[in-house]
Amino acid sequence: MATVITSDKHYSDIAAKIRERAETDTVYKPSEMATGVDSVYGKGIETGAQTEYDRFWNEFQDYGERTDYTFAFRHWSADYIRPKYKVENISLQAQQMFQFAKIKKLEAEHFDLAGADKLSGTVYGMFNACKQLEEIEDVGIPATNYSATWYNCTALRKIAIIRCVAGKAFNAAFQNCEALEDVTFTGEMSMNGLDLRYSTKLNRASIESVINVLSSSTSGRSVTLSEAAVNTAFETSAGATDESTSPEWAALIATKSNWTISLI
Repeated sequence: MATVITSDKHYSDIAAKIRERAETDTVYKPSEMATGVDSVYGKGIETGAQTEYDRFWNEFQDYGERTDYTFAFRHWSADYIRPKYKVENISLQAQQMFQFAKIKKLEAEHFDLAGADKLSGTVYGMFNACKQLEEIEDVGIPATNYSATWYNCTALRKIAIIRCVAGKAFNAAFQNCEALEDVTFTGEMSMNGLDLRYSTKLNRASIESVINVLSSSTSGRSVTLSEAAVNTAFETSAGATDESTSPEWAALIATKSNWTISLI
């Protein structure tokens, strides 16, 4: 083995180069230099990752100016979508925006979809077949046509707010949403098409919010709820299972006697 001769100057030069690359003023002993080199290597990876992150989102979102998000996150394979620029300036389309995505939660910190009602049907199928999706925070989904919006979201447990507007439909919006427990409906509903028969775990507050948004001024309209959900939600406090024949349920639906409320 060859003999390697070193000196204090060699150590000093190595330490100086580590400080330069690591952007630090740390004084290194020879025994600490290996750790210093590791820190430079790690910093390089971090810097490279940030550069690629910026490059991707700058291109994908047009430096925050993108307005058309049709199919934008279709087949997204990560648990979360956390873009560099908050998605909040949608003014064209958001149809089938997340279709087939494998995300678990949509977060209000990163999305404000309130502008997605500029054209008719712009949230059609927005979350269609997002089978890993568990929760949607209040991301400002506008009161519009919700046809097939949550179709086949089989793991979806919670939707913070659904804004209804008279004359807009919910055809197949919740088909196969068997895990849905918690959702708040606001506004007014005056169209047929709301069918929650698959949502057998829907809680009482959610069911009450459905009834409360039904228009009092329309007639010949119907909605469908899960009988199992109503039976569980409207048991008496004493534990008796009077279920969908309970006085509380009867009093609630009597407020919307102009609607046919079917239990399946």
